[in-house]
Amino acid sequence: MIQIKANNALIGRIDILESNLATLNSNLTTLNSDFTSLNNFIGTRTLTTSAQTLGGGVNELNAKFANYLLLNDFYNLPYCHVDYTTSTPSATTFAQGSTVIWNNKIYDTHNAYSTSTGKFTCPMAGIYFVAVSYYSSTPTANTARPRIWHTNSSGSAYADGGVQLQGESAVSLSGMFYCHQGDLLYFGPQGGSTNYNITFYTGRYHNSMTICCIRKIV
Repeated sequence: MIQIKANNALIGRIDILESNLATLNSNLTTLNSDFTSLNNFIGTRTLTTSAQTLGGGVNELNAKFANYLLLNDFYNLPYCHVDYTTSTPSATTFAQGSTVIWNNKIYDTHNAYSTSTGKFTCPMAGIYFVAVSYYSSTPTANTARPRIWHTNSSGSAYADGGVQLQGESAVSLSGMFYCHQGDLLYFGPQGGSTNYNITFYTGRYHNSMTICCIRKIV
């Protein structure tokens, strides 16, 4: 009698399990049907939705890439600082029409300055700032005419930052130049008269030139 009751209870549990399994199969069938319908719906709607999503993502990516390029350009802009060093106790004179050759490179990020010619070759198109400072020891009979020069690809030279001076004085000149790649920037006295010669007072720390690109032009 006890065995019969145990079998009946087991059979009841099996019936319940079979019923639950049938329900699960039915739910799976419904889920598969829903998935098929969803897949068909996506097939007709994906193109527009994806294009909108892709468009937004591309715009965001372009903005981030532009910021990266801006920062990358900033940290890679040309910069050069040179000075004139001499062990000679007397002043050094540079003749009219000549180029001052700064013989000591302190910084030159793009190896653009030549200690042979005294000229800086612009490695990229951009807006360049040039500053020159030196201690002048010009004879009072002369009128020195220092100039910052910009020579473009056609060979035309333009001067900026020019002054006229006599005697001993601290001189600072600066100018901004729109340059193409390959243009030259340099410093030297105006030509035309020996009165235009410039003279550096002896000493390394008195005389230097700095050139930096402050904005790249694409």
